Amino acid sequence: MFNPLNHPNIHSLDVYTDFPQDMDLCYTDIDIGDVKGDYDIRIKLFEWALKNTKNGYILINKSIANQYDNLKIIELSSFDNLELWKSPHQSRVFTKVLVELKTS
Repeated sequence: MFNPLNHPNIHSLDVYTDFPQDMDLCYTDIDIGDVKGDYDIRIKLFEWALKNTKNGYILINKSIANQYDNLKIIELSSFDNLELWKSPHQSRVFTKVLVELKTS
């Protein structure tokens, strides 16, 4: 990941050596390594993001999100956005989902 504009709210780190501290989140994209080889760290990051997101979204593999009950899952294919369909493999329209989290 990169932060070309040096935005203060975009954080990149090596989660294998420096796991993130708790913070308020509004969006997290969990996309590291491959699902099979990095499955455990994806689960750990997803649970961290679930705990730290109050009103926002997590982009995660559909296979991981589907393992959790009571999540509001939004399929990427539900968006009317032609950019998602230009390269379905690159956009991961079929393998990723948004998890919406709202405080009540």
